[in-house]
Amino acid sequence: MPLCIEGRNIIGSKTYPRKGGVPGVCGTPPILAVSTLALSLSAVTGGSAALGTVTLTMAAPPGGAAAFLASGSAAVSVPQSVVVPQGQTSASFTVTTAAVKASTLSTISATLAGTTTAVLTVNPAISAGH
Repeated sequence: MPLCIEGRNIIGSKTYPRKGGVPGVCGTPPILAVSTLALSLSAVTGGSAALGTVTLTMAAPPGGAAAFLASGSAAVSVPQSVVVPQGQTSASFTVTTAAVKASTLSTISATLAGTTTAVLTVNPAISAGH
């Protein structure tokens, strides 16, 4: 339990404001988590790539912070994780896709103290003569 002194929580060597300034109610220290997952494109042609970016709620600690990645479709591949370097708030990764015969939606997720998602649409290539 954090110690409250003069309107602030004392946790380790950091202090955090008390929740709502209510006497006797300590605030909560910030949590390192994924705040957003963004994709450079919302739709691609199968066989092409997009760039994904994970942004954290605060700068990564010494050693960095790993966010675990997953794709909800066999047509979309992401690395198992992406590491945000120490002192940084974001890191990017490559999203690769396979050829598809019909438009396919894939939900990509990033997890670190919670999960956030983004959706990528993979479209079939348009063949010549059609």
